[in-house]
Amino acid sequence: MFGDRRSPRVDEMWLEPQASAQKVREVAATLAAVTVDPLCDRMAAAAAAGGPDAAHAVGTALVISALDASALDGDMRRSLGLSWLWIAACRGHAGSRMELGRAISAETASEEPRRPQAELSALAQHWFGAGTSPGATEPRIPGDQTRLTRGSGGRVVGDKPPRVTPPQPLTEFTREPVETERPPVASPRRGRLVLPHGIGDAKSAEGVALAKRYAALVDGPIPCVGRVPAPGEILDFFDRKWPWAMNVARHLQNQADQMTLAGIGQQGDPVYGFNTGSVTLDPILFVGDPGSGKTRLAKAVADLFGVPRLLVPCGGSADHGGLSAFSRGWSTARACAPVQAMAEHRCANPAMILDEIDKASRPGGQNGSIMATALSMLEEAQEYYDSCLMAPVDLSGISYFGTANDDKLLDAALLDRFDVIRIPRPETKHVPAILETIREDVIERLGIHPAAFPETTREDIRRFRQLFERSSGSLRVLKKAFRSMLGVKAGLQVKADMDQDRVIN
Repeated sequence: MFGDRRSPRVDEMWLEPQASAQKVREVAATLAAVTVDPLCDRMAAAAAAGGPDAAHAVGTALVISALDASALDGDMRRSLGLSWLWIAACRGHAGSRMELGRAISAETASEEPRRPQAELSALAQHWFGAGTSPGATEPRIPGDQTRLTRGSGGRVVGDKPPRVTPPQPLTEFTREPVETERPPVASPRRGRLVLPHGIGDAKSAEGVALAKRYAALVDGPIPCVGRVPAPGEILDFFDRKWPWAMNVARHLQNQADQMTLAGIGQQGDPVYGFNTGSVTLDPILFVGDPGSGKTRLAKAVADLFGVPRLLVPCGGSADHGGLSAFSRGWSTARACAPVQAMAEHRCANPAMILDEIDKASRPGGQNGSIMATALSMLEEAQEYYDSCLMAPVDLSGISYFGTANDDKLLDAALLDRFDVIRIPRPETKHVPAILETIREDVIERLGIHPAAFPETTREDIRRFRQLFERSSGSLRVLKKAFRSMLGVKAGLQVKADMDQDRVIN
């Protein structure tokens, strides 16, 4: 699909398809030798032969540090960071696969993309699909010939990581002519202009500093990223992960069908023009009992549609919390949370998750409230005045998800802005699916191979079902118990390995 290439630039490996484990190790060794700063250098050295989490951490750190760097240094840091995310993605990190898909989507919208657009679009769709597939946390990748076997005591053993060799010089990337290359006439840059009037009082000292901090939004249109799941994909995903919340799946499938009918998210084109819409969902409020998994469900929906997300904790907040802007004149001056998310992810359509919004202060408080701020952001006009930027911001591409235990505590005007969906409590028959989801989360967090994960026996499932019934169906209780069981089994396995080693010695 992507053609044969020779000598790709190592700092542009994030624009390449998946590679074999040996190739990934070689690229990691080369990137680890690139000097950036002492902290990043130490992180890179540890990530060269480490797991997917280590590569994801150094990649994320480099991409974030690029926002405050100069143009030249920022481009270098971003390219290196994305290449580290490519390494983590090849090693099975689901989050890195999604971030890589978004970055490649943004590259498609640039004035001079570094690959043919059709090729970039197909590659972005590949990473989005890999990030949401059932095996998204699976470190094994196509072409990986490493064999894992059970050693003494049941421990998983395999080939040792290779020694890190001095990096070879970066060679210029050469492309063979492709018939689908863009015509020589440059087309207008596609995207959404979120700051149509620029920053207010731009010539003041604060205005200059803010223009630099939010340069990604000030310089012109920024792309809308994401994907529209294929017909039936949402229902299949919920049937595997959230079988007790199929009402949510049907609601999302309706919205996805509408976007598909409107021509949004056509296969092979995950970045959309200014007037052709974006992957944006209508505001949804997930209502359910404590422990029913509302927050995790909101995160999963954002990931399913391939849009970055920002969680705003609202519980216990006596003012506008972290959602509203902090005005100029204060040392903590910053733009509102949606603008922060757009600048960080360099896209116009991230998702905002307003967690436990029913526990925030109601409108009319002396210090403001999250409910009042959210109400103004959800207005139909979608032109929100940011007091820090001193300018209106287009928030029409933002997807808003809220979670609440009791929707009756929300202001009526705000509640009217949401599609309210009630999350049923899972039943005992759903325990195996819940345990599988918890298992995948732990594997991703620890960065281990699934084969090294302690097995869950039928007796374990029977005990978890009993615990689930005694706890009135609380997912939090089940999650804590599962982690506790994992710790016990891991301790027994380590002890068995140590005892076996003593016998051998």
